[in-house]
Amino acid sequence: MDMSQPDSFEKRVKEAIERTGLPTEIRATKTLVDNGWQVQNEFPFIDLENQKVRTLDIKAINTFRKGNPENSSEIFPKNEIDCELFIECKKSENPWVFYLDTLTNRDLLYRMDRLADDVVSDTFNTILDAYAKDIKSTELEKSKIHRSILTKIPAKISSLNYQTALSHQILFIKQANDEKLSIKGNNDKTKVKVEEDRDEIYSAEMQIFKALSYQDTTDKSVVEYKRAIIPIILLNGSMFGCYYENQELKTPKIEYTRHLAHGLPHQQVPALLDIVTLDFFPQYIKLINKEFQTKCSQLAS
Repeated sequence: MDMSQPDSFEKRVKEAIERTGLPTEIRATKTLVDNGWQVQNEFPFIDLENQKVRTLDIKAINTFRKGNPENSSEIFPKNEIDCELFIECKKSENPWVFYLDTLTNRDLLYRMDRLADDVVSDTFNTILDAYAKDIKSTELEKSKIHRSILTKIPAKISSLNYQTALSHQILFIKQANDEKLSIKGNNDKTKVKVEEDRDEIYSAEMQIFKALSYQDTTDKSVVEYKRAIIPIILLNGSMFGCYYENQELKTPKIEYTRHLAHGLPHQQVPALLDIVTLDFFPQYIKLINKEFQTKCSQLAS
C-alpha cells in the first residue's frame, strides 16, 4: 500500500491554504485575543448595493477604561472608550506601493472635508441634548443629526509614526482590458476575454467600506457614547512607500501607513484606512491599546 499519497495530498492542501488569506486571519485573531480584544471571525453584513450577504474577515472590539468601572454608577462612564476594528486580510506575492505625503493634522482634516461636519454636528447635537434634558422633550431628540460612521475614525493616531498614503499601485501585475478583438480571418471576428490580476487593495477597501456602510444603518438605532472605528487591511506580504526627495525617487520598505480613500461612489466623507503588514501587526495592536488607554486617562483627568 502506497502511504505517500495521503502525505502528498495533505501537502497540496497545506500549500493551497497558505496561498489564501486564512493563515493571516488565524494569526491576527491570536494577536487580538492575546491583547484583550473580543473577536468575531467572518463578520456577516449586507451589501446594500445588491442586497447580498457577505462577510468581513474580522470584526474586533475592545473597551478601554480608567479605574474600576464596577465602582461607577454611570451608565456611560466618562472614562470609557469603545474601539472597533474592521479587518480584511490579504496575502499578496506582489509588492504594494503607496504614494506617501506628510500632512499636518489641520491639512488632513481639510483634505478629508470633515472638519465642518464634526463642528456642526457635534455642536448641534450638544445643544439639542441640553434642551432635551431641561424640558424633557422627545421631539428634540428625534431632530438629532446622524453622523456618518466614517467620522468616528480617528483623524490622528499619535502613538504611530507614519506618512499618509494618497494613492497606490501593485507592482508586477498584468494590465489589460476585459476583452480584446481577435481577428483570425476575413469573417472570423471574436471577442476574447483577457486575464487581468485584480487590484487587491481596491477590492479590500470596497469590502470594508460596504461592511461599514451596513454597520452605519444598524447604528442608527443604537445608543452610543464614546466609540472609535478603525478599518484595517492586513497584508501578508511586502509594502513600500514612494515619494520624491531632492528630485530623487525614494522607495523605502514600510510596515504601516494610513490610506486616504474615498470608497463608495455615494460616500461624501473620505476615510483613513490603516494598511498594516502581518509582521508589524502585534506591535501595531499594542500601540493602539496604548493610544486608547492614554485617551481614557485624559478623559478621567
